[in-house]
Amino acid sequence: MIHDAKVKVTCDGKNCRESIEIEPEYTYNRDYPEKSGQYECGDEAIGEKLGAAGWTVQDGKQFCSKDCA
Repeated sequence: MIHDAKVKVTCDGKNCRESIEIEPEYTYNRDYPEKSGQYECGDEAIGEKLGAAGWTVQDGKQFCSKDCA
């Protein structure tokens, strides 16, 4: 079985081991006639998904919804 890509993010809070798996969006390249594309795994795209899951991003670090931030 083939699964879609996932990005595992671990909380940067002190002594916190909370983690979450984010499913990045797949976008197609419009410049090519073929059906090619890529997963959006950049910091901004993943940060948006983390925010929707209740996580926060501060100074390039990710914090879970617990009181880690």
